[in-house]
Amino acid sequence: MIEIILGVLGILIGIFVWFVPARQLHRWLRSKRRNPRRTTPEQRSIRFVCNSRLAASAEEVYVAGTFNGWLNSHKGSIEPDASFQLKRVDHEGAITWEGDLQIPVGPHEFKFVIGESYWIHWHKRSGYLKGSDAPGGSNFRVFVT
Repeated sequence: MIEIILGVLGILIGIFVWFVPARQLHRWLRSKRRNPRRTTPEQRSIRFVCNSRLAASAEEVYVAGTFNGWLNSHKGSIEPDASFQLKRVDHEGAITWEGDLQIPVGPHEFKFVIGESYWIHWHKRSGYLKGSDAPGGSNFRVFVT
C-alpha cells in the first residue's frame, strides 16, 4: 500500500515540476517568505528620463533597479512590469522615454532596459549620478528624499 502511495506522490511531483516553470515556482516561493506585517517604506514620485540614442527607436523601455528588485532579472532578461514602464515622448524630433514612478525614500541604483534584455548603462549625457560598476557598465544613481 505504501508503495502505491509513494508512486502516486512521485507521479504528481513529476507532473508539477514538468508543468510549472522554475522561474514561476521560485517567484511563488519567494512571495511566501515575505513577512506580511512588514511596513511599506515611504515613497515619492520621481521622474525618470531616458535620453539614450539607443532607446530612440525602441518599442518599450523599463526602469529596473534596487527599488524593484531589478524587475526579477534572470540571465540578463527582466520580467516586464507596466508600473515601471516609461512612455515615449517626441520633443520636436528628439525622442526620450519618460515616466513618473513611485520609489521608496533612500539611495537607489538603476538602469534603463530596452525591451526585456538590452540594458542601458550610465553615460555622462544622462544627467544622473554615476553608480557602482556592474556587469557591462556602471549603474545610474538617484537619491530619493
